[in-house]
Amino acid sequence: MHRVALDRSNPLGALLLSGVQPEMMPRHEREMQVFRYQEPALAPGKTKSIVRLCTTDMVYGAMQTLEEGGDSALHLHAAMDGFWMVIRGAAIFSDEKGQEHRLGPLDGIMVPRGVPYAFRKDGSETLILLQVEALNAKAKSNALIYPGTDGPAGNEAARDHAIAKVDLYDALLRDPA
Repeated sequence: MHRVALDRSNPLGALLLSGVQPEMMPRHEREMQVFRYQEPALAPGKTKSIVRLCTTDMVYGAMQTLEEGGDSALHLHAAMDGFWMVIRGAAIFSDEKGQEHRLGPLDGIMVPRGVPYAFRKDGSETLILLQVEALNAKAKSNALIYPGTDGPAGNEAARDHAIAKVDLYDALLRDPA
């Protein structure tokens, strides 16, 4: 596992910054991807880590670790269905109406594309989430929208705030030993 910058200088950072756009997904390859997850130590000032496990042209798999303040603001993905499962700790997922779903270890939730959601850590234990996102293969774009923000500048500000809290890692093994 190696740390990568959450910017456009590398494919993983660019992919996540893009809101996982279809044109940013890798070309389809007919080979297995081997990965190994190791929980990272967060850099000072960071409250969330995202470790990419695997990526194809339609599916993205990751582990997210959240400490206090690593919550995700209300947002939606126009072309991605999201599967989330709590591995350790507890989470609260909420919808645009404020309805909350409390999840403990091995509980999960499916968030269909176009459905606004937010999540946060519940309790004092570190939260570790398995995240699997499926991209609609026919989509031309996958808007990442933060409801309640005013215009594109508001969305950019919300996105920048969320990104500032994240430490990004890549767990793919190119040459498994």
